[in-house]
Amino acid sequence: MPHPNATFSLEERFLLKTKREANGCLRWIGAITSRGYGSLWAHDEIRQAHHVAWKLHYGAYPDCTKANGWMLHHTCDNRWCVEATHLERIRESEHFELSDKNICNQHAQKDVCPKCGGQYTWRKNGGRTTRRCLRCKQEYQSNYGQTQTPSYLRRRNVDLRKLFE
Repeated sequence: MPHPNATFSLEERFLLKTKREANGCLRWIGAITSRGYGSLWAHDEIRQAHHVAWKLHYGAYPDCTKANGWMLHHTCDNRWCVEATHLERIRESEHFELSDKNICNQHAQKDVCPKCGGQYTWRKNGGRTTRRCLRCKQEYQSNYGQTQTPSYLRRRNVDLRKLFE
């Protein structure tokens, strides 16, 4: 069975879901993923809107996968932007260094806890290195120690003693 929008070309459907912004960006006003990127049905699968923009402008989908280490970078730092001239194909390692708005970069630059002003301590957690404010951790443990009933059980008025009898 053909898609309901089969009468429209991909380019027509794409342009119906965009709006030109004053800063030159082409805002995606169609479906947005939880990560802030546009998405649409194209070539029998759901694709990211900025990848479709690349295809419409350059003639082929970008060869961007985790396996090969390439990705599309929004030079305007707007995930919803689908202006092909605002996209560039770069290495994944470069991508995270480029954007000041990148949440990973913002947090990596912090060395003081925003809650209490204490210094972060770094520790290995499995294969990852994480940081934690010891002052906030100690305060949390003193206020919400191991004996407190988990919130998902409190909401249901479950008596823990009956669960373990």
